[in-house]
Amino acid sequence: MPGGWEEFESNGELLHTFQMITQPAPSFEITERMPVILSLDEEKIWMNVTPAGEEELTALIRANRLPPLINYAVSPFLNSSSCNSVLLFQPSPPADQFGNLTLFD
Repeated sequence: MPGGWEEFESNGELLHTFQMITQPAPSFEITERMPVILSLDEEKIWMNVTPAGEEELTALIRANRLPPLINYAVSPFLNSSSCNSVLLFQPSPPADQFGNLTLFD
């Protein structure tokens, strides 16, 4: 995913910021925007210590192609920092915050 980061001082405090470059999502089932996803070769161009030209970088993020993506419900416990298991990433029945199954997908 292309993005940028910056480190700067504000009011005597060192701040670290990050930005992620997004694009319109192909369908609005979940959200209107999604991260731009680069291929491994494109990542090398983006991360190259010798800066690519602005036109080349702009072309990378404007290509607007998507790899095959699959979405599925996961456990609501994924949001808890006290839970740490790969099982949290396994598909799970859709449920609300109380564990009640939802009526619709």
